[in-house]
Amino acid sequence: MRISAILIMAIMFSSCATISPSPIISQQASFDSGDATSGFLAETPDHKGFVVSAKTRDSYNALIAKYGYHFTPSIQPDEGVSPDGKFFYMTNDAAANRAILLIYARQDALKGAK
Repeated sequence: MRISAILIMAIMFSSCATISPSPIISQQASFDSGDATSGFLAETPDHKGFVVSAKTRDSYNALIAKYGYHFTPSIQPDEGVSPDGKFFYMTNDAAANRAILLIYARQDALKGAK
């Protein structure tokens, strides 16, 4: 009798638990034009910025359009980004802003996954 009561309680409590998947942690940079660079192609020789791909610039501007209002004052498209031949130059400040914008995007994605 005692074992069956313990078994019933174990089943009841285990069925009430919420099961959620473990977060996915990236193990490498994302691919951009066939290379795992996340679009950051080089650091500038003066260490004041990065050479980035057009895809990275476009995603940065898309993030600004969606989450730029979180900054005071709000950041504008191409803020800290300028053309550099067929690539773009991104300042360290713009790269830091991009990292913050990606945090907002990930938080939104997690909210949508629930």
